[in-house]
Amino acid sequence: MRIRWSRSAHEGVPAPEPGEANLADFWALSLENLRSWVERGVVGPRCDFSAVPHGDVRASIDIAAPGETVYDALVRPDELERYLATRAAVELRPGGLYRFGWKGGGPVKILELVPNERLSYSWIYEDQPETVVTWTLEGSGGRTRLTLVHSGFADRKSGNYKAGWLKFLAYLKNLVEVGSRWQRPVVLVTEC
Repeated sequence: MRIRWSRSAHEGVPAPEPGEANLADFWALSLENLRSWVERGVVGPRCDFSAVPHGDVRASIDIAAPGETVYDALVRPDELERYLATRAAVELRPGGLYRFGWKGGGPVKILELVPNERLSYSWIYEDQPETVVTWTLEGSGGRTRLTLVHSGFADRKSGNYKAGWLKFLAYLKNLVEVGSRWQRPVVLVTEC
């Protein structure tokens, strides 16, 4: 799926303030949810783009797959690169490296690791204070509830993280449920 997004198509929309969600995340999440609904009748996560959240980001999603499969998508570099990372690096142990290969930063090192149940890592992005991302998996009957908590924001705006994480949760859900035929959408941002 290719998505072309152009700033010129959204005339009069102010640029987001630091910590506010952006249009690229809005379109990516909306179109991934549309694809999921049209192809499989599955509803994806939604984000209230009219509100600007402050503080910790918390999001959960139910995935029609066992916890082991969801966990693999969180810790295997090849799987991370299918929906989230550009050049993933994972040393699967507390204190081990955990990176997405993004310019500007992102995850740094694993803080806590309980296979198939919990993954927590430190996060440093650009000039922002260090935060922590924790994934918790709870499952039964071949289904998994995946909860993400990105903490350490204090009272800072965190809408850009909320929207971004919901987009990646939608990608992860569809990657795991659809399997090898799922492909991450390509979002082309053009300046006019």
